[in-house]
Amino acid sequence: MIKDLLQKDDFAADALDVRNRVIAGGFETKSGPDGFPYTGVSQLAVPQWFDHISALRGQKIKPRLSCFRLNLAGEMPHSWVHSDDICASWASVLYLNLPEQCQGGTAFWRHKVLGYKSLPTPGALYSLGEDPKTFYQWMTDQWKVKDIWEQYSPGIPMQFNRFVTYPTSLFHSRFPFEAFGSSGEDGRLIWICFYDL
Repeated sequence: MIKDLLQKDDFAADALDVRNRVIAGGFETKSGPDGFPYTGVSQLAVPQWFDHISALRGQKIKPRLSCFRLNLAGEMPHSWVHSDDICASWASVLYLNLPEQCQGGTAFWRHKVLGYKSLPTPGALYSLGEDPKTFYQWMTDQWKVKDIWEQYSPGIPMQFNRFVTYPTSLFHSRFPFEAFGSSGEDGRLIWICFYDL
């Protein structure tokens, strides 16, 4: 059980139509909040989906960043594991692969040495005598060390139109790490939304 994680299947009635429009519109490379270039980005607007998240949460959300993301076979992430706390308080993923394409999903990780499943707050670090800036830089380096992480839950399996949302502080990744497919039609396609309440 992952604390504060919410999942909703059959999230959007227009998911297939939006998938088709995203693929038809094409993808580009954009710079992310972390400074990395991200390929396979579409920024097709879907404001109606923000309302779906608000309904699921039972309160209005404040979207901070959202986009569609396509990853293809051979593509690996910048880091094995990461958190998204620089984006907002909450992260979410909507899987948009057709049923016969679905494989893997989202995995959640624990740091083997520290035992942390999420990024500690600055206040928690100060109470431990740690400097947050130094710790966060160190943790960013740890994300790139594959063997220091262990998966502690079965994760969320990919399923068409399945939505999952969780705190951005949780250590997570796509899983398996390598994506799949050769085009928008069969590559790993998701909608990402970062938001605050």
